[in-house]
Amino acid sequence: MLSNLQDHHKPFPNQLTRLRINLEFIGATIVYILWLIQKQKENFPSFNKILSVCALFLVVPFLTYPRTFDIYQYLHYGLMGLAGVNPYLNSADSFSSSLSSFLAWSQSSTYGPVSQLIFMAAAAVVKVNLVAGIYFFKLLCLIFHAVNGFLVWALLKNSAWRSKITIAYLVNPLLLTEHLLCAHIDVFVANALLLLLLFLQQRKYSLLVLMVWLGFLEKTLPIIWLPFVFSFLLLNRRWKDIGVSILTSIAVILVVSLTALPTIEAWRSLLNPGVTDKTALSFHYLLSASLSYFPGMAIETKQNLLSLFTRLTTLGFAAFYGITLLKSYLKRRYSETNLISDIGWVTLVLILFATPWVMPWYASILLPIAAVNLTSPVLALASLAFSLSSNLIYRGAGSGVSIFSILSTLTVLLPPIVVLVFGSRLRHLELMSRLMPEREPSLKS
Repeated sequence: MLSNLQDHHKPFPNQLTRLRINLEFIGATIVYILWLIQKQKENFPSFNKILSVCALFLVVPFLTYPRTFDIYQYLHYGLMGLAGVNPYLNSADSFSSSLSSFLAWSQSSTYGPVSQLIFMAAAAVVKVNLVAGIYFFKLLCLIFHAVNGFLVWALLKNSAWRSKITIAYLVNPLLLTEHLLCAHIDVFVANALLLLLLFLQQRKYSLLVLMVWLGFLEKTLPIIWLPFVFSFLLLNRRWKDIGVSILTSIAVILVVSLTALPTIEAWRSLLNPGVTDKTALSFHYLLSASLSYFPGMAIETKQNLLSLFTRLTTLGFAAFYGITLLKSYLKRRYSETNLISDIGWVTLVLILFATPWVMPWYASILLPIAAVNLTSPVLALASLAFSLSSNLIYRGAGSGVSIFSILSTLTVLLPPIVVLVFGSRLRHLELMSRLMPEREPSLKS
């Protein structure tokens, strides 16, 4: 059975397979849009009713067998943990399991200790039966996605768009593909983010930092939200909550350091060193691919240009991040809405402009903020455009050197950028119209 599965899951599908998958996603997106237009005419009184309406859209990707190798990587790390082998101190290829032949990466684990616990739970089922273990993990993803939909519903309790946005979130093609069909752990990170937003709405401020740590211990990205949460607490003079948050942070770091991440090398494993100097579906990739069409250029020169570009984009993001954080101190009142918007913007800019290695499911973390932050339409539309465009291209595209991959990458990057450019232009015109005095109506003879 393992050999059959391995034949079915080639790491880089051929052009025809890739084209078929892309067409499937385009078809799903068209159905999604048409179905939403129809459902926008209806209002649903309860989340259970919404769940029943969306059930078919959720069940189909859940039942579909994963078409990426990532889930095998997760379960292999889980088997390592069950065997008493620390996956942060030992590379994946140093441990032999029934899944070893499926591994796409040989490095140590890049996923946090909370994710590792989930991997171990599913790996316990893998010991009995591989397919059962895979579907147990997918079942956890399905449960968390449904819970995430409920959290969106709860966060929008005062919105007239409550049921419509909840449905749009639950059946979003990117989420169905990456969170349910392929079972990426980003569904758990989205859960931590939505819980953060819920506690923010409920003014349970002492739990905000804990939710950031929860997200970080699942996947590294949420750590960039931590300074904004502390800034929010400081600017609103939540001294008691700041104290609790500091103690929470110290406790989390101590517990994790004494258990799963006992060394600097173990912590460094979370930074995903395997993708260092790799590019895919990013501006970094576009530059790398473009330079390959200059055969006369020295390899050292190309590497220097790529390194310079990476430094510039990193510094550019750092500047944007710093300015955004500084602006919070210049506001008369830094509100919950401001915090949500800032978290969304820095996450979008990081993934879209400053990350060399971008995978289709990265954009999924933007959708919880896009769903509940109704005061930033440009951010919401750019996030939605990025989520839909990023999954038009499947594995094997947006890397390597070919015109197809270059066009694929442009297909991913251009839609959100178009939204940002035109959205900013419209906001500028709207602001100018507000500042301009209204003209007196002319007298007609």
